[in-house]
Amino acid sequence: MRGGSSAASYNTAQNNGLAGFETNGTATVKLTRNTAQNNQDPGFLIRGAATELTRNTSKDNAGAGFVWFDQASGVASYNSAQNNQNSGFVISGSAAPELRGNTSTGNAGAGFVWFQKASGVASNNTAQNNQNAGFSFLGDVVLELTGNKSLDNRYSGFTFWDRAVVDLTANTSKDNAEAGFAWFGEASGVASNNTAQNNQNSGFIISESAAPSLFYNTSKDNAQAGFVWVGEASGVASNNTAQNNLYSGFDNQSSGDLELWNNNEE
Repeated sequence: MRGGSSAASYNTAQNNGLAGFETNGTATVKLTRNTAQNNQDPGFLIRGAATELTRNTSKDNAGAGFVWFDQASGVASYNSAQNNQNSGFVISGSAAPELRGNTSTGNAGAGFVWFQKASGVASNNTAQNNQNAGFSFLGDVVLELTGNKSLDNRYSGFTFWDRAVVDLTANTSKDNAEAGFAWFGEASGVASNNTAQNNQNSGFIISESAAPSLFYNTSKDNAQAGFVWVGEASGVASNNTAQNNLYSGFDNQSSGDLELWNNNEE
């Protein structure tokens, strides 16, 4: 689909050698309730500047479920990526879509991944039972996350790498095989009112030279510490709660400049 404006609904793209659905150029496209299955590339490949994706399904593809490249944008709402051989949702280049209420389950990579200079907003999405992290952020991404859930993934619930700047509000990370939330490299941002529960590592890990600010977060029932800082991690942490974690509630092993005040350990 190239140029102009178009729409496609209730179609199935199956067993193709490339992507199931592709938008390109300057197309303004609306894709609704389509299915991409068993294709050799991503189910949906979005290069166009403004693509609306609503209630589409991408499953069992050899690539990712949904991929945004270049400067692609638009709104993706209530779509599902299932059992793909890469990640469920991949946002790269300078793409900046808004993701709302999407579900990524059982994929061989991460549930949702942003990298390079991608940006945008993600709210009320769910990543469950993926083979990597639920939500992963790499490179120079800038993003706002609100009300997302990461459940039962085989790595950490939310991971932040490199120079990623991500603001997190009211997200939940539960029952993941590693940490609930983990920052690496020089990752930063503001995390407030998030919950890490029953993860197999610590609830919140801040390492290397990462410097997020943590306010009013809750870490409970995790298999290691509630909050831990290592390496040269820095930042601010205040009014957070650590409850019933196996190890210490707040463990500062960092040599960096860290401010901890008014936190509560139960």
